[in-house]
Amino acid sequence: MAVMTGIHFYIVCFLAYIIGSIPTGVLLSRAISHRDVRQFGSGNIGTTNMTRMLGLPVGLLTLVGDAFEGYVAATLPFWLQLPHAPLVSLITGLIAIVGHAFSCFLKFKGGKSVATTAEVLLAIDPKLLLLALAIFLVTLAITSTVSLASIIGLWGTTIAIAFMTTPLLVGYMAVVSAFVTARHWPNINRLLTHSERTIPYGLFATWQHWQHRPQP
Repeated sequence: MAVMTGIHFYIVCFLAYIIGSIPTGVLLSRAISHRDVRQFGSGNIGTTNMTRMLGLPVGLLTLVGDAFEGYVAATLPFWLQLPHAPLVSLITGLIAIVGHAFSCFLKFKGGKSVATTAEVLLAIDPKLLLLALAIFLVTLAITSTVSLASIIGLWGTTIAIAFMTTPLLVGYMAVVSAFVTARHWPNINRLLTHSERTIPYGLFATWQHWQHRPQP
């Protein structure tokens, strides 16, 4: 096992930030359409806006790229066989999440960090991701709103594990959930004014369709 010094810790944290900062959506939008996704739709660089701009396959590719960043950053301490790797993994995972939101490649702007967070959870404990994904999908099926489902998925997971795991992990989930929620502040404002975009699937979308159907 390697001996971790202060410089090793700082290097692995720096690498985690650089990995998390890679703007998959911007790179793909420029490569495929020669346009910048930040100039389209909501201006966000994540999966939802990329799907609106370039279609579902490219949106899914963005999801995979953003998610992979979180997984690599959170597993980096294990690959390097650093002492206290589980604890260091929490730190590098969080740094990647922050890096995706404040990318050094985008003048310290970025995305909502949802996909990156998902794979950090996978690296920490796959059960966390499964629980968050289940809550996300149920909420999405009811509300037809990706932003709301993302927020509820994370906070629901935090609450669900509150009495089933260590205080450290619960606190970590609370910090991550609060950060991602803060990144969704514009979405929250739109939710409060009933102007947030929805997907054309789910109970809410079906209800809206019936509300606006032509009257006989």
